[in-house]
Amino acid sequence: MTAAMSVFRLLDLPPVWTLGFMAAAASLAQIDAPFGTSIQVSGTIIMIASVLVMLWAVYHLRRADTAVMPGAQPRALVRSGPYRFSRNPIYVADLTLLIGFAFFLGQPFGAVFALPLAAVLTTRFIRPEEAMLEHQFENIYLAWKAEIPRWL
Repeated sequence: MTAAMSVFRLLDLPPVWTLGFMAAAASLAQIDAPFGTSIQVSGTIIMIASVLVMLWAVYHLRRADTAVMPGAQPRALVRSGPYRFSRNPIYVADLTLLIGFAFFLGQPFGAVFALPLAAVLTTRFIRPEEAMLEHQFENIYLAWKAEIPRWL
């Protein structure tokens, strides 16, 4: 593996993609959007809730002694905690963090960047993870997949 490929692999993680789209949303902050401070307070609350959901999800992954990092081989299929509501609560939290950040900036139009972020998360991370889970856990995963939505 070349050095450039190693760097790309380190940077090709959901938090890095989320931060990139947050930077894009921040670029819109220069546009006057007279929504007042209430939208900024809402954004702060959304961001805090997003981080709490991430921590809740990681707690359940750790408790099951399975992988947290995208692409790592899972040792268990976690169906507790936030995984009762979404198959991808951390990715949902990534999206809501971006939306909350746009609101925090007072520029809710920045939330539009959640759409391309969702596309990146789906193609780069979710689909490969779903294939890995289906291969490893077969019918148990398929039953959970039929019951619990990918997003919400």
